[in-house]
Amino acid sequence: MIYRVSGKLILIADRFAVVETGGVGFKIYTSARTLAGLRNPGVDVAFFTHMHVRDDGMDLFGFPLEEELVFFELLISV
Repeated sequence: MIYRVSGKLILIADRFAVVETGGVGFKIYTSARTLAGLRNPGVDVAFFTHMHVRDDGMDLFGFPLEEELVFFELLISV
């Protein structure tokens, strides 16, 4: 599991951001509120992440605070 991703913000889209770390760009789905708070590409950012694995793919969901990640994981465990 990937618990935290930090690096340079490369792209901000409608539902996700791309963070480059170690030469790899991670597509991280996050909330509109979090996306609105991101600055211009090129700045350093960090996300606590939950990796969701399915038969047809893997997705990373990112949260700026660890408490938000814990709450998300609590919600999806119900």
